[in-house]
Amino acid sequence: MSNLRLIVREIRYSVPSSLPSLLSVSRIALAPIFWVLLRVQSNLAFPLYLVACVTDFLDGKLARFLDSTSKKGEVLDASADFFLISVGFYYYISLGLVSPLLLVVMTLSFLQYFLTSRIPIDDHLGKYIGTILYILLAVMILSPTTQSSTIINFIGFFYIIASLINRFHCLIIHARESSRRHRSHIRENKTSC
Repeated sequence: MSNLRLIVREIRYSVPSSLPSLLSVSRIALAPIFWVLLRVQSNLAFPLYLVACVTDFLDGKLARFLDSTSKKGEVLDASADFFLISVGFYYYISLGLVSPLLLVVMTLSFLQYFLTSRIPIDDHLGKYIGTILYILLAVMILSPTTQSSTIINFIGFFYIIASLINRFHCLIIHARESSRRHRSHIRENKTSC
């Protein structure tokens, strides 16, 4: 068992701690290529999309393994996800298959996350938005039909709205708890004087 720990420790120190961030940045770099492949209806669009999905899966796992997680890394990961997914959905909006409203609520959700990412709240729905959107976009790539777009618009829109409401609710709870702790701290200071 100690040999295994030594091997794991050696791997941790031999892999650059910036690798998770580089994987996130690679999704941003792949987005324009993905756009072009979608526009020319290339069969390479889906395999490239799968590569991007793998980088999304690996960056967080690798950051935890390397003990190099950070708020900046989380925001970079979410930004890369948002950029790539937005590019894909924007293409299908241009074809009339996806509602522009879906991109609007996606943007609002990302902005809400970005503005509140430093606040420690437990958003159970929000952490799955990226996964849901990746799956919905994969379905759209594989089956760009009116029927699939109706389902994608419905699921995407309502899941994101539910997440926005949930995150807002979590923020209210966090603000109340912070206010309660602050009032309690003030009372303690007054009684100790």
